[in-house]
Amino acid sequence: MAPLDILASVHESLVHLLVALLRREPEALLAIFARARGELPGRVTHERLPSFELPGLRRRAHRRAADLLISVEGRGGETALVLAIEVQVCVDAEKRWRWSELAVAAAAEFRAEAQVVVFALSPALRQWIRGLAAGMSVAPVLVEREHVPLLTSLGDARGRPLATLLGALMHARGVARAVQVAGARAALVALSCLDERMGERYGVLMADMFSADVLEQAKRSLHQSSSLGTREARALERIDDFVRESYSFVFGHREGQKEGLEAGRQAGHQAGRAWATRRALFDLLALQGVTLDEPRRAAIAAVEDPETLEAWYALARASKCDRLAEIFDELVIPIDPAPC
Repeated sequence: MAPLDILASVHESLVHLLVALLRREPEALLAIFARARGELPGRVTHERLPSFELPGLRRRAHRRAADLLISVEGRGGETALVLAIEVQVCVDAEKRWRWSELAVAAAAEFRAEAQVVVFALSPALRQWIRGLAAGMSVAPVLVEREHVPLLTSLGDARGRPLATLLGALMHARGVARAVQVAGARAALVALSCLDERMGERYGVLMADMFSADVLEQAKRSLHQSSSLGTREARALERIDDFVRESYSFVFGHREGQKEGLEAGRQAGHQAGRAWATRRALFDLLALQGVTLDEPRRAAIAAVEDPETLEAWYALARASKCDRLAEIFDELVIPIDPAPC
């Protein structure tokens, strides 16, 4: 099983991808939901705050926030359906109760039908979720590989980069190698069309889901086809460097480990913990709507101690959205007390 800091970064990156897809190409996400659960009662969606409170369940409902909450508007403008989106990156038997609670709480809050929809990139994890859901009275809807189209054309990669990425990630394992390479090829072009920070964020997902040799084959295919523009080729090299860095850091400097260099392995592991947790922290703050100016972003980026970063990440997850900016202002750049 991957270390928790790696799982945290993968989780926040996938949530960010789904939120970005909802905002930029909502029809693509709605089509996935329709394939997974059946026809939707409407086409107009509204992104809701992922945490909500109910009288009598106030404390537990806030703690059981969904990763993403979407309401679907009916023909009369009423809320006809609420989808509580959950991203799953590891086995967690507690989800049997959490998902049931989310469905009931969301239905009561919005006075509408509610369903939990689960995204999991790993085929093995999806198999575990199927087994868990079989014993639940209020079972979640699981998004399967066949519900998410695999877009392999470079035209789609350039015009629909987020949908291309999601499709490639869902088809990254458990399929023929040729399919993996085709998806990775399109996903690399999609990454090159995004801004640098988004490319790095989703590069974490690429490094987690695709093997290094599949990505290398995909990159060679792109260069040999001469189908890349100059700008795309430069961006692809930058993305390739970042993905290589992801493999090196996240998995603890494997080269040093293979050579038996224990000190190098330990240093790589510590650097990997710090890098992955820092990336997850930036992603979480962005999802919470916190905008960090460059001095504060640079101050966080300069922190190399993984335990400090992990403490900040835990604090960010536990704090209410309206207090996060204030808390991190005080943590990163201390405010001197007023003179007596």
